[in-house]
Order: sequence, then C-alpha cells, then structure tokens
Amino acid sequence: MKSVIFYFSGTGNSLKIAKDISIGLKNAKLIKINSTTNEIVGNLNDFDIIGFVYPVYFLDIPKIVYDFVLNLNIKNNTYIFSVANCGDDEGIAIHTMDKILKNKDSKLNANFVLKMPDNSIVYSTTDEQKKAMFENQKQMIPYIIETINNKKDITLVKKNNFKISMTKKIMILVMKLYFRYHKKSVSENLCNKCTICVNFCPTKNITFTDEKIKFNSKCADCFGCIHWCPKNAILFGKIKILNNQYHHPDIKLSDLIKTGEL
Repeated sequence: MKSVIFYFSGTGNSLKIAKDISIGLKNAKLIKINSTTNEIVGNLNDFDIIGFVYPVYFLDIPKIVYDFVLNLNIKNNTYIFSVANCGDDEGIAIHTMDKILKNKDSKLNANFVLKMPDNSIVYSTTDEQKKAMFENQKQMIPYIIETINNKKDITLVKKNNFKISMTKKIMILVMKLYFRYHKKSVSENLCNKCTICVNFCPTKNITFTDEKIKFNSKCADCFGCIHWCPKNAILFGKIKILNNQYHHPDIKLSDLIKTGEL
C-alpha cells in the first residue's frame, strides 16, 4: 500500500506526529501544506492511504488546511485519516475535516486527537505538562499506526457544533479587538535581518524589502515566525513573548522549511 501524509506545522508538533506515523506506514511520503502545495500535488490515484496532520486553531481546522483539502482530487475508496493536535480542546476541527471530505464524496475513516504543547501567544504549557504530552504522544503512535495499517474505521463523536462555533467567534474577536494579534510588527532595534521569518512563512505573507521586514494580509496564524525568531523581535499587537518561545525539541527549523514532493 502506498501512503502519503499531508501536514501543516508552525512549530513542529504536527511534523513530529506525521514523521512518527510515516515510519510505521512503510515510510509514507510526507508533504508540507503551504500556499502552493495544491499546485505540486497532482494525481493522488496511486495512493491507497491519505492522511492529514494539523494543529487546531480557535477550536477548528486551520484555514490553509481547509482550502488545501477542499481543492484535492481524491479517488473513491481511498482510506483517509486525520490527526488533530491541540493544547486543550480540538473543538470542531475533526468535524470540519469530515464535512469537507463528505462534500467531495469521500470519507474520513479514522480520526485521532493528540494533546501537544501549546504554541499560543496567550497561553503557555508548563515543562511538566510538556513532558506528559510528549509521553502520551509516544504511547499513542503505535495505536494510530495499527489502526491505519488495518484500515479500521473510527466513528466520529458527536459534539455541540453550534456552541463551539459561537465560542470560536468570540475567541477570534477577543484576539483581534483586545490583543490585536493580527497587527504584526518587528522591532527594528532587535531584528538582525536574518530573514528566517520570510523563508519560513507558509503563505509567503512576510517580505523583506528596503532592509525592512513587512507583514502582509494572508497570515495563516501558525505563529512560526514569532517562535523561531532568534532575536525575539516580532510582536503580535500587544503581545511579545519573552521566554515562552516554543518549538518541538525533535524538530529543527530546516525540517519545517522542507516541503517534500510526490
């Protein structure tokens, strides 16, 4: 069986999960989801198993993942699995993925949720919590691999999607109106013009022009730029993280910049 895993990752959690699963699926291909992935994917008819690994943003699937899956051509009878990871609650992320696939006459066969350290710029995960989450992820991977290799189905658990959707909207409003997280800027005194943020950005939202870093209007909210900045020079509205930069200890920046190919 040929397998491919598409992942979206800002600070390494999703990539770590995808890499660990791929080993158990006889080295499934790993493809990073970014703004140009749909252009390079092409025909997926050769794959019997397709997986999606992604973080949860505002209790839902990231928009960049939503748009990517929406534009995929998937053959009938393909076994599809999804792994959402989050610091607290997955909200309606799995249900959104299921809905997209159903509208494409496909099916989400198996769904999994893993709790991973939060890369939120508001909340932080303690070292003790991180240790427990990493251990749980390690223990869950064999079960996920066994489920996929045997093409088992997992029934989606029903949720109060309306209530969660309302909570999602409130969270976004608070982040925009109070924290003003969508107003991104760079401290010129701290920035060393390394352009790591420019090269990393999955939507090419960050540019370096006239010796200055500029943020445009198509941010994917992955928070990779603020967590990978070596000088901690990036601010999201009122928020500047001080000693809370996070990226998965097993993942390097160079791993995340790679895109993979079919």
